[in-house]
Amino acid sequence: MLPEKAPPAPSAALQDGGPRCPLTPALSRKGRGCQCHAVAEVSLSMVQEPMSVDVKQAIQELIVPDLREIKSDVKGLQSEIKRLHEKIDAQGARLDDKISSLRNEMLSEFRRLDEKVDLTMHVRERLVSMETRMAAYENRN
Repeated sequence: MLPEKAPPAPSAALQDGGPRCPLTPALSRKGRGCQCHAVAEVSLSMVQEPMSVDVKQAIQELIVPDLREIKSDVKGLQSEIKRLHEKIDAQGARLDDKISSLRNEMLSEFRRLDEKVDLTMHVRERLVSMETRMAAYENRN
């Protein structure tokens, strides 16, 4: 293990009761930090306002054009979606017409088959009636 370093000797400013550096938790006896950090605080407050302006400007220069591009892309996509909806509606109307046409064809085919079945039943009834008469005629003779 390395030997621990001894803490630095107190500076002359600390020995005579002068201001202490706020890098350490202690404050001077006047309640303020050292001169070097007081200057830094003033400089920081002077820099913060231009920094916020710089940040705003950076956002406007970097992000706003991208947002505008995204907005135009969204508008393009919205118009494309609208076009596709119209196309789907047109296809739906076409399909409705085809379904209606097929329904009409099926109904006419059912009617035709129904007439054939009726005719077949009528012929069958007449045939049975004639067979019954024939059998009765043969039984008399």
